[in-house]
Amino acid sequence: MGILDLLFGKRPEVSSSNFPVLIPKLSLELEAIREQFLFGGVTALKSEDAPISGISPILQKGSELDSALKAYQLTCIVGFAWNYMAFGDRSPFDEALTQRLDDGDVNTIKSYREHYLDRQGNIELLSTSLAEDIIPNVGKSPAIV
Repeated sequence: MGILDLLFGKRPEVSSSNFPVLIPKLSLELEAIREQFLFGGVTALKSEDAPISGISPILQKGSELDSALKAYQLTCIVGFAWNYMAFGDRSPFDEALTQRLDDGDVNTIKSYREHYLDRQGNIELLSTSLAEDIIPNVGKSPAIV
């Protein structure tokens, strides 16, 4: 029995009939989280007087950084969501959400996800892998200083 079972009394289920409403909302939330992550990181660096010239606080859609963040989000969300859906809905959910997040970078997203798959279930290792992937890519977007 999970925490959601205790809170709601019954395990919530997500079915493919919910995908047309769920996936657009989820993709907007995930986009906002990616943007907040970068903006917050640059703001934190600036508050510490770190050199940030050349680092844009604006996330460029389809960039390498954006793709790595999407892959991380998909790995986490899909792994969590699968606990709340029938086996037959898992792959269509994964594919539909991946396609919805595509900004012309779906192959890059899939490449990062392949890299993260063996870390699935170990959030600390997954987060470390993400950090290793994004650090070289911060600042590759056009600078707005």
